[in-house]
Amino acid sequence: MRAVRFDEYGDYDVLKVVEVPRPESSPGELLVSVRAAAVNPFDNSVRRGKIAQVKPPATPGNEGMGVVVAGDGLPIGTRVMLVGPFGFGRPGTWQEYVIASPSEAIPVPESLSDVEASAVPVAYQAAQLALVNGCALVPGMDLLIRGSAGPLPTPPSSLPEPREPVALSPPPVAPIRPNTPPNWASPTSSTCPGSR
Repeated sequence: MRAVRFDEYGDYDVLKVVEVPRPESSPGELLVSVRAAAVNPFDNSVRRGKIAQVKPPATPGNEGMGVVVAGDGLPIGTRVMLVGPFGFGRPGTWQEYVIASPSEAIPVPESLSDVEASAVPVAYQAAQLALVNGCALVPGMDLLIRGSAGPLPTPPSSLPEPREPVALSPPPVAPIRPNTPPNWASPTSSTCPGSR
């Protein structure tokens, strides 16, 4: 199978496409055929040698999506988002096949394209953790999103209309009311710690 790999730290020119053996799933694991893999700042840091735990040769790719082709835990043909230490504790998603545990393979809603699903895990989980754990956001609270140039403001503002919490991964996603002005007089309004 083909994989993108670097054999030394450096700029983008150290990345090359190589042939590597296709992994085989063991009991309790899934073999996933990767359809789309996102590129994010973590991958850039790994390639440049800023994450000391990742030594060359290494295959980057911290997030992606694919289809289950073998293994235990999910039906063959299930479209999944890949959430786990890909590109950090093991080869990343910039290859044709990856091994994942069933808990690292989240079924993709039909409403998401392959490319959209490949970019959901890191940005949306970071936003979810910041809002739910950092800000203690709960249903019914108002949220003001200042700026929209980075990946963190985008996911909350693009979540669906208010409804019950949606389970994308083990912690629930808090419902957000996009395009609704905050009610500053509301006793449920809150400011995230450290915000101005």
